[in-house]
Amino acid sequence: MERAERSMKDHHSVAFGYLGCRKQVVAFSEVCGWTRIVARERSIGRKGAPVVDEPGRPILIRPISASLELWPDGDINLRGRAW
Repeated sequence: MERAERSMKDHHSVAFGYLGCRKQVVAFSEVCGWTRIVARERSIGRKGAPVVDEPGRPILIRPISASLELWPDGDINLRGRAW
């Protein structure tokens, strides 16, 4: 996690880290400074069709060059395929 944060800080245009994970690793990520949020996630599926994941799956963010208060409300659009 420290290397990921360092990499994001080295690229000065990164405002937030974004992490989708399993429920089992949420507590570890929070100890490392990540904050769980609740949001709908939009992406493109493997067959090219839009996919909407309703809130509930673990999503965490980590402020890098912006403060946590600046994270925008609303849906998250990955603008492509998820992972």
